[in-house]
Amino acid sequence: MAATVTATSTSAPFPKLRRLYLNGLPECEEWEWNDCEEHSDVETAIAMPCLEKLQIDNCKLSCLPPGLASSKRHALRELNLYELTNLTHVENFPSVVELDVFDCPELKRINGLPMLQKIRIVRCTKLEVLEGVPALDSLRLEDATMDTLPEYLRAVNPRYLELGCNLELCESSLSPGSSEWNKISHIGKRNIGWLED
Repeated sequence: MAATVTATSTSAPFPKLRRLYLNGLPECEEWEWNDCEEHSDVETAIAMPCLEKLQIDNCKLSCLPPGLASSKRHALRELNLYELTNLTHVENFPSVVELDVFDCPELKRINGLPMLQKIRIVRCTKLEVLEGVPALDSLRLEDATMDTLPEYLRAVNPRYLELGCNLELCESSLSPGSSEWNKISHIGKRNIGWLED
């Protein structure tokens, strides 16, 4: 039986909560949370208004709830998503500065994080789109199973790239003029290393 987490309110539940960790919920597939956007004049319409850090670990959510990505949410700075086996996208988090996504095998799209400065992507093999991140400063990408570097690297311009991959891809990425080199040559500072399987 699928588990569901539900949060709906026009008041402000947990008004002082700053950090929230949701760990070990392997049956949780849906998180229903719709903050009342139509009550734009009501300060208390947003739940957990002071939330600064959210970590979700080991569940089957396919998407994050709209209430979490509210345009009125200004405090959320850090988002850590680990082993979300059905998650397909992370979109429209206006205040997030740091994002970690580890072992999210169905993740295809990260978009609309205008304040994002630091991202770590580890073993998210289907990720195809990383865009809408104009403030990105540091990108760390790790996956020993990658055969080629993802195309989305051409579309981002962080100051620093840290890349961990298999030996063959590592060598190709370090070879000026190669197809892999061309995907990252525009990034000023690069640290490329070999990961064992």
